[in-house]
Amino acid sequence: MKVREFMTKSVITARTNTPLEHVISLLVKYNISRIVITDDRGRPVGIITEKDIVKFLSEDISGRGLDEIYAEEVMTKNLITVSSETDVKSVAKIMIEKGISSVVVIGEGGTLEGIITKTDLCRYFACHCRGLCRVSDYMTREVITVRPTSHIFKVAEILNKNKISRVVVVENGKPIGIITMADLVSASSAFKLADWLLSRRVIKVKGKVIRPLQVGLLIARNLMSHNPITISEDADLADAAHLMVNNGISGLPVIDKNGKLVGIITKTDIIKAVRDLS
Repeated sequence: MKVREFMTKSVITARTNTPLEHVISLLVKYNISRIVITDDRGRPVGIITEKDIVKFLSEDISGRGLDEIYAEEVMTKNLITVSSETDVKSVAKIMIEKGISSVVVIGEGGTLEGIITKTDLCRYFACHCRGLCRVSDYMTREVITVRPTSHIFKVAEILNKNKISRVVVVENGKPIGIITMADLVSASSAFKLADWLLSRRVIKVKGKVIRPLQVGLLIARNLMSHNPITISEDADLADAAHLMVNNGISGLPVIDKNGKLVGIITKTDIIKAVRDLS
């Protein structure tokens, strides 16, 4: 299978001088986790992911607001690119080796033709690889977790430190929620605390209005997605890929027959399975 059969052709883009505030609004509006940054001629020169945004805001000490930070400061440069004729197994290998979640597809002269993401490769696996392996073959057994009372700043620190995109919220050994980079991006104003307090603006977190003086009260329970979709370790890996694609999620807690957390399976694990195809 070639990249052109599974890539996304309609790519949401922004320019290098786009304020980060607008970049975030585009991610939320289109429910996407990355945006391609282009130059004045429309050629891709960088990419900004949710992880890039959280990392930048967690480390930035400039005191600037989101409208004063520009895409070129936050974006990852030195793009990894492929042509539309590249096979999907080669793309999976590139993603794993480079530790990236998407590859930009370019045509002649460096023009932007599309993007292929982990979601696209998961869709391929769900459609064409049923019966080849089980969840237990690729899941991660040592899961990084937080408690429902963990502060959101601590959650951000854990995600950044461990270079992961989601963390499972556990209570009594059972998964009760998941917090992703997207959840933290939705509360990104809180990471520029001084600016936010001075502005006296409110933000919405999971549909609830949060006022500046309440930021110290934001905990994992406020941000997490409740009752996460789970899967058993004996399930077909193609079923895991199907659940992720159909529900727009990137990871599934793996549970035993008693509902206890025993692992996690992510899109990255599915990509490893695509890479390993014979």
